[in-house]
Amino acid sequence: MDDPSISFLTDLDTLFDTRMGVIEGYGGEVVQEAVKGGYFHRVIDIFSGIDMEDYAKRYAARDESVLRKSMVTPVLQEIRRFMWKTLAANVSTPLTKRPRLVLNIYPYALSKPFLESIHKGLITVTEKNIEIVIIDQKPEDIPLRDIKEHYAMVAMYHYAEWLENLTLNKQLERTQCPQVFLLAPKLIKDIKGFSLMKTTDVFGAIEQYTSLFFKLKLMDAQSFSVDMDRLALMLKQEHEKRPS
Repeated sequence: MDDPSISFLTDLDTLFDTRMGVIEGYGGEVVQEAVKGGYFHRVIDIFSGIDMEDYAKRYAARDESVLRKSMVTPVLQEIRRFMWKTLAANVSTPLTKRPRLVLNIYPYALSKPFLESIHKGLITVTEKNIEIVIIDQKPEDIPLRDIKEHYAMVAMYHYAEWLENLTLNKQLERTQCPQVFLLAPKLIKDIKGFSLMKTTDVFGAIEQYTSLFFKLKLMDAQSFSVDMDRLALMLKQEHEKRPS
């Protein structure tokens, strides 16, 4: 059995800001409006200046072209911290443990060259210190017992839908993973939950409920969003390419 202390599970929608990748498809002015409207400080995925019904359709149909427009999120730094912590633990044990990153590419159908570029990029930013494994599975189809046995940390943007599906298919009844850290965005799923924020500690309730199953760590949306400096550079480059 694999050592669960060395494995980190994440996916492309968490590692890359595919929300901004979709928004970028509307053009630079819409991107700027979304940013000015609080994109990096949001508590719900509703973006200023965008028809959210149209956005939902575009996001549901996201593909490699969207991913190519999407930039890496600060989740990468969480992966690096996990890597260094695992490597540091080797000092105090005779058994050398190589950290492992398992990247789920679902729901994307990626060309081989693009997938290879992602793989090579991860090897570079992790300085060849981490084993990288690519999988392609619906999150709810990954047996929860496998999460419990093989992973120390999971980072997932769409964690709420995942937990709902695990509830529906009865996996949470059979298996709990209180020793596994779950990194997730501090976001409200819908307007109903958003309205409750006026009178209820919604995030506290989410953390309390989820603690039965995972060590949930809710992080600000900015931790799952494109780096602001890189976004500013992208917008500047787009502006410079326009004909005068």
